[in-house]
Amino acid sequence: MGVAGIVHASTLVVRGRGTAEVVAVGVETAVGRIGRSLQSIVTERSPLQREMRRIVAIFAVISAITCGLVVVLYGLLRGNWLEGVLAGITLAMANIPEEFPVVLSVFLALGGWRMARHNALVRRAPAIEALGAIGILCTDKTGTLTENRMAVAELDAADVSRALETGRLACPPLSHDPMDRALVDAAAQQQMPAEPPGWQRLRDYPLSSQRPAFIQTWRTDAGELFIAGKGAPETIAVMCTGSAPTQAELEQRLAAMTQRGLRVLAVAAGRVPDAASAPLPEDPTTFQLEWLGLVGFADPLRAAVPAAVAEARAAGVRVIMMTGDHAGTARAIAQQAGIDTDAGVVRGDALDEYDEATLADRLASSSVFARVRPEHKLRLVEALKARGGVVAMTGDGVNDAPALMAAHVGIAMGGRGTDVAREAAAIVLLDDNFVTVVRAIRMGRTIYENIARAARYILAVHVPITGMALLPLLTGSTPMLMPLHVVMLELIIDPACSVVLEREPPPDDIMRRPPRPADHPLLDRTTLFVSLGQGLVMFLAVALTYLLGVRAGLADAQLAALSFTAIVTGNLFLILLHRSGGSIWRALRTPNAAFWIVAVAASGVLALAILHPAVAGLFDFVRPPAPLLAVAVALPLLAIIALDLLRRLRRT
Repeated sequence: MGVAGIVHASTLVVRGRGTAEVVAVGVETAVGRIGRSLQSIVTERSPLQREMRRIVAIFAVISAITCGLVVVLYGLLRGNWLEGVLAGITLAMANIPEEFPVVLSVFLALGGWRMARHNALVRRAPAIEALGAIGILCTDKTGTLTENRMAVAELDAADVSRALETGRLACPPLSHDPMDRALVDAAAQQQMPAEPPGWQRLRDYPLSSQRPAFIQTWRTDAGELFIAGKGAPETIAVMCTGSAPTQAELEQRLAAMTQRGLRVLAVAAGRVPDAASAPLPEDPTTFQLEWLGLVGFADPLRAAVPAAVAEARAAGVRVIMMTGDHAGTARAIAQQAGIDTDAGVVRGDALDEYDEATLADRLASSSVFARVRPEHKLRLVEALKARGGVVAMTGDGVNDAPALMAAHVGIAMGGRGTDVAREAAAIVLLDDNFVTVVRAIRMGRTIYENIARAARYILAVHVPITGMALLPLLTGSTPMLMPLHVVMLELIIDPACSVVLEREPPPDDIMRRPPRPADHPLLDRTTLFVSLGQGLVMFLAVALTYLLGVRAGLADAQLAALSFTAIVTGNLFLILLHRSGGSIWRALRTPNAAFWIVAVAASGVLALAILHPAVAGLFDFVRPPAPLLAVAVALPLLAIIALDLLRRLRRT
């Protein structure tokens, strides 16, 4: 049985009847081979997941050491080991970095929800992180860059009516292919019948990656066999005898049409008289066809694509177009979209001849690939990854699944894509639109930026808490932080890092930055020291408040209330510092309802804990003098203003 007669597994039969012989099962089928290739591709843990595991492990060890130090100091300096253990447990409640995995889960979940509202459905959460590091975006043309709204725009044929009618007869029934629909519509406008009266549809020879042409056979009312074919011009030309133009003439005609961005098919026809009892051949290339001409289809570029490509290029993202269309069409559409064509267009048959070194050289400069097959896409993705790029790949067909799986971020088309492609992809576009891909990259960068903000805040805010757990021990005073105090602080820290900072808008230059290196740590050495330094400055403000209370002779309950006021105030100011993209004053002007809810709620509970006797009794507080309460607010405010000025000076 020839390839054209094979019904692949998972094929849906929607009309007619037939008899088939099973020649392969399981992994030996075409779909099975694709599944086997998918199994060989290992999905690795994302860099952010690995980074979070590393950070949690490091700070869990640091927290354990700090808590042990509190227990030892308490026992040695106070002689009360039981209270030392309780103080250590209290500090552990505040310092164990449980916020990090919460931040990762919440930010990715909410980020996926936000992206779905913009027609990018995230199937695997780690893909959101990878979006921010994408440096290469491989995209299809039809339906992604263009509107996938075909119309017959031009006919290059000696007999236009005959060419159009033959193209219509070469369309399968009830086809959803945009080019088939365009031919049907154009024929209907010329009053051509859907099927000639008395004609019988016999057999079709579907297109394949090796033979991009569709051949339909008919039995005419006169008993003749009529063959209607359409497909890639170079393929149809080979199937024609004598009537086909020379290669030079064909290339000239194609160039004239494709340079206007038209997608071109050739049509050909053949007749076999008195063929009532002759069996149909398994190989359609044995038919003797007559060249009829070329049909040009207009598929306009989406209006927003040039701006989206320009935004991607400004963000350091290289856009590469891979299409099965003619090289001239690919070049014209790429130029309209703003994709670099200076290095020319690479054809799929040339890729077959390239070794790995030659392919790497071409990938360094070429951004448009035409007449590519699905296996070419996989090879190109693997080669781009080998060059160190973070690669995103769009696709829609069953055979695109390996390339989608191999890419760091596989993006399937939700409208015209197959189930296999959607299952293999990490993100599904609900509108099949290139603009949505660029928007998703922007959102991925924003989500990662906010995760980094939250991580920096978590580091900074724990420094004053840890410091105030140790300082009273060193000065011989009663511990200031009790379990209820820690619970109150966690009720501020957790929503601040998981809700407030998640809602922050991106910096103005988020799409003017180069892509983040894939191996760039969430907290590098500089970021780590800066965050801890910010926390240290805030601790100094809190410690100074505490020492002023000691100098004023406040009782332990008043000292605890005063210190707790400074810690809560400093915490709110640290949230403000890490919210801001430019300054704390800009952050105050930037809408973020969650921040004000947290700030008002924390301030209200703090006021009750200081001023209301019943609530103060729960916290073991006694109200300190008003001037010192003002100091407990003013010193953290001065500290945050100083940190904001230092940050801006460091940027200039």
